[in-house]
Amino acid sequence: MGYRITGDIGKQKVSMTYTVVRGGGVIAAFYGVTMLDAKKAAIPEPVVKAQLERIASAKG
Repeated sequence: MGYRITGDIGKQKVSMTYTVVRGGGVIAAFYGVTMLDAKKAAIPEPVVKAQLERIASAKG
C-alpha cells in the first residue's frame, strides 16, 4: 500500500510518501520526504523491491 500526504513545517509545505508492504509475518515501511520537489519524495520501486528481497533472504 502506498500513500502521499502533504504536511506543514512552519510556513512550508512538505511532501511525504509512505509505502507499506506485508509479506508473511513481516511488515516493512518505507518513508520519503522532500521540501524541494514533491515528485522526488517517493521511494523508487526498485529500492523497495531490493529491500524486500533482503528481508526475505534474512528471515530464511
